[in-house]
Amino acid sequence: MLRDKVAEAEKLAKWFRKLFAENPIYITPYTRIVDHIDHIKKVAGIDIVGIGSDYDGVPFLPAGMNGAEDLALVTYEMLRRGYTEQEIRKVLGENFMRAFAQAEKVARIESRKISAEGSLKRIGK
Repeated sequence: MLRDKVAEAEKLAKWFRKLFAENPIYITPYTRIVDHIDHIKKVAGIDIVGIGSDYDGVPFLPAGMNGAEDLALVTYEMLRRGYTEQEIRKVLGENFMRAFAQAEKVARIESRKISAEGSLKRIGK
């Protein structure tokens, strides 16, 4: 049984090697992240933009970035493009914290409106 799993894993690895050899992956530069921020700012406003730092577990990162420790490159690029310090703070966390606080506030209000028993009765109907 283990032998079959190993054989299957080797077959899958061979398939991936062939796939990547035939279809090289273009690694986008980190400045492309700021291109996206520019676009979202233009169509929705800076108060909507947020960026995370959970880069672990992704197979490819933009060129020049090895992980969250390189997020300063994005910050530098935003400064270079004329973003204000306030806009950068919003993108790097303030917008998320504001949205999360609003969601928590709504959750607290809603949790007082419906009892657990009432919720179960509604689900059961």
